[in-house]
Amino acid sequence: MQGPTSEDWPERWQDSDGPSGHVVPGRAVLLAIVAIVLGAILLNVGTRAPTGLSFDVTHANGTTPTTTPHAGTAQTTTTAGNVVRAKVMVLVANASSVNGVAHSFATLLSKEGWGTLTPVTARSEVAVSAVYYAAGQQAAAAELAASLSITPSAVAPLTTAVPVLGTAGASVVLVIGNDLAPKAASITATTSPAPTTTSTKPTKTVKTTRTSSRG
Repeated sequence: MQGPTSEDWPERWQDSDGPSGHVVPGRAVLLAIVAIVLGAILLNVGTRAPTGLSFDVTHANGTTPTTTPHAGTAQTTTTAGNVVRAKVMVLVANASSVNGVAHSFATLLSKEGWGTLTPVTARSEVAVSAVYYAAGQQAAAAELAASLSITPSAVAPLTTAVPVLGTAGASVVLVIGNDLAPKAASITATTSPAPTTTSTKPTKTVKTTRTSSRG
């Protein structure tokens, strides 16, 4: 009985050595090289951090590590300053045609917590009230102007052009013009202490009569 010949083997099992069923050594080396190159490429891609992405990392103890921003990124910081009114010395100057308005407004500001200096009279009369501030007192001047409904455009730095003499020691100078002068009367009414009244009750005189009995 004759055994199988090379024609009986499938074509995919035949090579130059005949139907041995083994892979040609040259082909095996080529496949190994391709596998190594592909593995190196995949390893490099897998370990490279993607660009343009950021991750929030939280440690097991609940702390988040700080990161330093890259050059070219802009950071915006906001700081809010609180005005301590008691430390702001306000000089009120009367630049209106009404007498006594500087004293009225100084009393009002003092009750609202502002520090005040002795009121003065301005060198000239002005139509519109204004607020002038010394160095570093812009926030205080803006708050004072807002409380009196003075427009922000009427708030300016304190210079020698201000129509007030003797501004030494003043943080803010409030110049009362003819626009605010009419309010002085209502300010005086609200800041003046209410009069105290005392009442006396009438006393009653009681007459007593003494009787005597005979025995």
